[in-house]
Amino acid sequence: MEKRYTISDALNIVLLPDGNMSDFDDDDDSDHESLQGSLDDHGKDMEDESHLTLGGLCAESDQTFDEDQQDNASSAEVQIKPQRDKKKNYIWEKIALCPQKITTDYVFSDPPQEVPSPYEYFKMFITDDIIKHIADETNLYAMQTDGKELGQTPNDIEQFIGILLFTGIYPCPSYRMYWENSSRFPAIADVMARNRFETLLRYAHYNNNEKMKERDHPDYDPLFKVRPLLDKLRNQLKIIEPEERQCIDEQMIPFKGRSSLKQYLKKKPRKWGFKVFTRSGVSGMMYDFEIYTGKKMNLAGDFGVSGNSVMRMVDSLPKERHFKVYFDNWFASVPLVEALKDEKKWVIATIQKNRLSGCVLDSDSKLKQEGRGSYDYKVDKKMELPL
Repeated sequence: MEKRYTISDALNIVLLPDGNMSDFDDDDDSDHESLQGSLDDHGKDMEDESHLTLGGLCAESDQTFDEDQQDNASSAEVQIKPQRDKKKNYIWEKIALCPQKITTDYVFSDPPQEVPSPYEYFKMFITDDIIKHIADETNLYAMQTDGKELGQTPNDIEQFIGILLFTGIYPCPSYRMYWENSSRFPAIADVMARNRFETLLRYAHYNNNEKMKERDHPDYDPLFKVRPLLDKLRNQLKIIEPEERQCIDEQMIPFKGRSSLKQYLKKKPRKWGFKVFTRSGVSGMMYDFEIYTGKKMNLAGDFGVSGNSVMRMVDSLPKERHFKVYFDNWFASVPLVEALKDEKKWVIATIQKNRLSGCVLDSDSKLKQEGRGSYDYKVDKKMELPL
């Protein structure tokens, strides 16, 4: 019969007689003390507890170990995943606020003497390099799939993109209507033949499919097929001189087709589509964006899914130049604001009640009793961080 072990048996194997972990170094005093304190707290009631947490290792009381794992356990090769310290001690007190007027010292260039044309603005973002890349990948995809040599040039791709823009402004029930005699649209029909357009529509491509990772691969990218285009466009947006005040928020690209990336946000005007994190200025100009591909894209970082997105979005802003960043309570947390403050990037944001990091403020009911305009605040003494 297979032998099974309780959590107490497993701890007796892992722990030495003096209560220390056999796999811990003597020099790591902080981890040793944390572990020893956790054992002291739970030592007497070990068998009655429903679960035990040791530095991120959670073991259920009814959890068992198979006999074939005994050798690993007896040699104490237990891997404890390091966990971020989310409970940093803040000292919140109601002290007098000392408002300071801080303006950015970022030097902006003079505006152009002549206003560029719409085409010149377009080429600022969709550069010749991007157009050539699309032409090369389209020709490659046609050769890979059907063995056809399209011979597409960058000029053909520019015309193709122009037709797509026109069809968005002047929509028809069927794209073939732009070439039919009864509904002919010269701005499209005179530029490219219908068969040529259909060929481009079929083979248009932006990346080499042969380099795509499998879905179960750790480096799999759901946006692989358009990744080069997105990266090049983001790089061009970052070249624009940023405004002093920047806002980070979610936007939706409307889409109701089939896609694993499709999201539903009930509070947005367009509820179905692709969720995009954007960083924009007061003028409405977008300086950076990031398409949400799931929680796996946010593994690297210390501020959770939303906070890590903020850190990536403001990374291209010059540090210590006193930029102001605005975002809502889905992104905000005290550690995130503290990290941005260290870079001299100042934050104005709303925050959820469960992210106050121990700061106790007056309840909503009490503030309602005090009347319109009532408020409460606390300041962390160490970081001079007001809530």
